[in-house]
Amino acid sequence: MRRPPNRTTRLAALVTATEANQIARRATATGLSVSAYLRERALSAHPDQPAALPQIDTLIARMESDLDSANRRPLRRPPRPSASSV
Repeated sequence: MRRPPNRTTRLAALVTATEANQIARRATATGLSVSAYLRERALSAHPDQPAALPQIDTLIARMESDLDSANRRPLRRPPRPSASSV
């Protein structure tokens, strides 16, 4: 198994709590740690061609929005049979 590079340098970025949560959700959705997700996002694009990750981020954001909307809707349950119909 290949060992990961010896990462000893830290970078700091100031973000809002909302941005931090969004980054963490997106990292989790892609199966990566926050560090790996940010490295992938920052280092994967070639200068002469757009990265696919922005499109993936857009799809993830849409899915999150759809899930949030679905979770806010009341659950529809089938009507219970009345005693007269049994």
